[in-house]
Amino acid sequence: HTESSIGIYCTPTIQGSRSGGLIASAWSCMMNMGEEGYQREAKLIMDAVKVIKEGIDSIDGLEVAGNPVMAVVGFISTGKLNVY
Repeated sequence: HTESSIGIYCTPTIQGSRSGGLIASAWSCMMNMGEEGYQREAKLIMDAVKVIKEGIDSIDGLEVAGNPVMAVVGFISTGKLNVY
C-alpha cells in the first residue's frame, strides 16, 4: 500500500497486523512433534481423506469434486440429489 496516507505498510508475517500467537503456536507444535510426528499425523489425515472420498463415491448421486490432495474434500451432486 504505497499510496496510503500513512506511507508504506509492511509486517513481518503473512498474517498482517494480527497477533503472532498463531504462528508461535504452530511453531511450538512443530518443534514438539518433530518431522516424524508431523509425517505420522499427515498420513493419518490423508488416510481419512481416502476413506471420505471412497464413502462419497459409494453414494449414488454424489461424486468427489476434483482430486483432493489435502484435508479439504468437496463433493457435488451428479443427479437430482439436493445436497443442501
